[in-house]
Amino acid sequence: MSKYISNEWYDYILKYGLLDTYTLAKEKDSGATIEGKKDAWDKNKKDMRLDIIFTNKYIEVEYPNVIFNGKNKEKVSDHYSVEIKINI
Repeated sequence: MSKYISNEWYDYILKYGLLDTYTLAKEKDSGATIEGKKDAWDKNKKDMRLDIIFTNKYIEVEYPNVIFNGKNKEKVSDHYSVEIKINI
């Protein structure tokens, strides 16, 4: 899985000055918030990073953490959640 998503909506958000906290992080997990093949996306076979935390200024992100994925807390949805630890 790539470290970032490159497509229209993502590029548009970055173009207008928002920063992806995942790319700012010192340490990273896989970032995947959707696993493999889903019924709605028949052609997709890989994990994807769709749930993203953006910021409007540079912050020091220690790490992002995908949660509610069965590894870090119990699954509650087919979309996992993301939390980040920042240094203030």
